[in-house]
Formats: sequence, C-alpha cells, structure tokens
Amino acid sequence: MTSFAAESNDTNHVVSEGSTIKSPWDGKSQTFKVTEPVETGSSKVVYGDEAKAIGDKLKKSQASAAENYNIMNQESSLNSVNNTQSNMAPIQRAALNSKSWYRSEFNALAIVMGTLDCPTAGNFLKHSLQDNPSDREYPVGSSLSNAFSLTKIYTQISIEMAQQIKKTNSQGGNVIGGMGKSAATNIGNSGLDFYLTVGKFSYDWMAEKQPGKSSWKVYIGIHDTYDYDKVDPLPSAFPTKYITLVANHAADAQQAGAIVPYYVNMFMEQTFTP
Repeated sequence: MTSFAAESNDTNHVVSEGSTIKSPWDGKSQTFKVTEPVETGSSKVVYGDEAKAIGDKLKKSQASAAENYNIMNQESSLNSVNNTQSNMAPIQRAALNSKSWYRSEFNALAIVMGTLDCPTAGNFLKHSLQDNPSDREYPVGSSLSNAFSLTKIYTQISIEMAQQIKKTNSQGGNVIGGMGKSAATNIGNSGLDFYLTVGKFSYDWMAEKQPGKSSWKVYIGIHDTYDYDKVDPLPSAFPTKYITLVANHAADAQQAGAIVPYYVNMFMEQTFTP
C-alpha cells in the first residue's frame, strides 16, 4: 500500500447521545437517532498532492471495480444461497475437525442465513468456502455500495468528512483527503446482514472542489477483509453473545483452512455543498 505523510488534526467533535444525525451529502435525507456518543474527526488528514494521490488511487480502484463488476456478479450468482440444497454429510467422529466437514457445516449455515433475511452474509460466507476465493469489489452505484451508504455507520463517517471539507472550504482550499481511519458495524448502526458481512472496516476518502462551482465531489472507499478472529471473553449481550460463539467456531474453521479470507472493497461518490 502506498504510504502518505499525514497532517495531524486536533479537532474532534462528539455527537451526543439522544441527538439526531443527518447525511450531509447533497440529495441525501437519511436521519438517525444517536444511541451512544459518536466521536467524529479524522486523525490523518492530508492536503494538496497527498490528497490527490489518495483520490487517484480511489478513482483507479473504482474504475477497476466497475470493469470487473459483471464478471463478479456472474460468480456471485453461482454462490447464491437461495434455492440451494445442503449436501451436509453425517458427522464422522474422525472428521470433526477436518476441512471438508467444516465446509459442509458452514455451507449449511450459509443457506440458513439466506432464509433468515441475511442474504449478503450467507453469500459472503459461501464464497469463503473455497481454496482461492476472489476478492470482491463493488463500484459506485452497485447495489451493495448503495445499500451500505444508507446505513447509520456510513452517515457517521460521512459527518466527519463533511466537517473537514467545510473547514477547508472556509480556508480557501480546494482538495483534502483522509486515511488510516477505521470503524465497525453493529446491529444498531448497520443492521444484522451488514454486521455479519462487514464487521470492522477501514476507509479512505478524497474531496475536490468542482471548478467554477461551490460544490465538492467526494470519493470514498470502504475496505474490509472477510475473515474471523477469536473473541475472548464473550460479550454478555443478546444476541451478540451467540453470534460471537458462531464467529469463534468460524475462526476454528479458518484455522483448519475451510474458510479462506478475501478482500472486500466498496466505492461511493457524493456531492457536498458547504
């Protein structure tokens, strides 16, 4: 990954519990109730050529994602969890920890996810149950990128970007970028399907003022590795505790080579008028 020098930003903003947040992007009207304090403000903001470098990387990655999207969709349909029959074999004592048994078990779980209104989570799990799963990239305008842009967590990270753009605009700047920031989904900020699919993710962004206009074009990349880590101790809250139990079992399957990690990238473009 390309390394960029970063300027420290000391200004953090806390959105208090009980307040309402709204998407800052032009033409967007999603509003959400804040159920816990949200700290916004990036610790790694860059300007000028460094910001443009982030933008060039995002634009190139977005173009590649768009070019390969149809191919990926064809592959995704082959991994669909809908109308799929489980071929789970009877459990043999000697095979309890085997790669093939884990795959049979989690293939059955992927099918169940598809029937429980978590089709994306089921599809992503099924995709990992092969030796060399391809990375997945979702361009601007794809159904997954669009759906993620409607979540509370996306609105939260968007607010921090908008704050930085507004500040730069007031100072007469015309390009800004951010990197090295991470966030995490949960049931409350993204829904169960995305919580089971994405988990913790990193993101980068670049915004540039449009020539002769007051608006800014914003390029955003969401980056995740589809994998599982053991969690200890278990959380006590329902249903997180039971989801974590399954995730820990998936970590065992990953250790056995049954679940194979792969990269997931989603791209969005927004317009912002400070």
